[in-house]
Amino acid sequence: MIAAGLLLLTGITVASAAPETRFDLMLDPRLELAGIVEMLSSPASGTQSTTRVVDFMLPHPEERARIERRFGSFRTHAAVRLHAEPEVRAFKMDARGQVLLRLTEPPSLEELPGSSPAAHTPGIGGSGLVDRWIGSLRGFARDSRYMEFHRESSRQLELEVARYKNEVIQGDYLAKIDAYTGLRYRGRYRFVFTRFIRLGAAMLMVTHHGGAVQITSIVGPDEEAPPESRTHFPIFPDDIWHESAHGILDESTDRFREEFSAKQALFIAPTRDCHDWHHCVREHITQAVAARLVRAELGAAAAEKVLADAVKTGLPYMQAIDRSLEEYETHRKRYPTLFDFYPRILAAFPEAPTASRPQSAP
Repeated sequence: MIAAGLLLLTGITVASAAPETRFDLMLDPRLELAGIVEMLSSPASGTQSTTRVVDFMLPHPEERARIERRFGSFRTHAAVRLHAEPEVRAFKMDARGQVLLRLTEPPSLEELPGSSPAAHTPGIGGSGLVDRWIGSLRGFARDSRYMEFHRESSRQLELEVARYKNEVIQGDYLAKIDAYTGLRYRGRYRFVFTRFIRLGAAMLMVTHHGGAVQITSIVGPDEEAPPESRTHFPIFPDDIWHESAHGILDESTDRFREEFSAKQALFIAPTRDCHDWHHCVREHITQAVAARLVRAELGAAAAEKVLADAVKTGLPYMQAIDRSLEEYETHRKRYPTLFDFYPRILAAFPEAPTASRPQSAP
């Protein structure tokens, strides 16, 4: 356990900041709207049908019944019919979230300035289909007076959101990664809740004026909770640290872009976590920092799982970066910030392969 008011990480004790105020939390009206329409689009609305969209989940039975009572008469609405079309069913829930978080709240659902929602839906029928989908949600929200229902839902989940916020504040997650990196997360971290997306998070980072960032994590309910329990949103410290590490460290990684590009040949093909080589470098570093914080807070077994999961998603050099960070933790006087340690992180990646020497992960 960490004593109140102190942060103990890898042998270094630092004073904790005042109670964390960089978090925002809300039941998201855009994600909930899309979930309700998706639920109504299937005849098997009372079951977790295998024909449903990837990553979609049904809410708690009582909440499901309440939705049916309120919106069942809208099953023939144009938005519900559109959601049953094969092209739209190929539109995964996390991709839908990436679009919706770039829009204003219902019923207007207008593009936020500079957001370009359609740019985040490669392979989903082009911007025309995305525009039709957004337009259908806009019409459903207007015709059903959806926002009245959403305000009531938000009140019903107030206690759960308050519980989550209190645990996040007590966890002091941003202060811990600030201390670990010697840098500071400059911006807001927003948790948006929805009852319709499976566990896991879709990350959105928006750069604001002055270099500040906002990271938004989509949080789904606990699928392992017993059926009789109410909606419960679990907290994953490794996800919080991974995403906030992007807000702190991506700028540092970008400043070493030229040096990392010398190892470009290590990149084989795009994966979920590696769109290109520089993105792959970013992911290695942020995931490795998250794993070190997990090791300090939750133990070696939990950290090894984070590392192994990252390797499975296409980050083969996680163990090498993890070992490198041990040196950083041991010599903090030499490396006051993680930025000061970047040349050593660069060295932890293997030499780029040549035509005669095949690539191998350490």
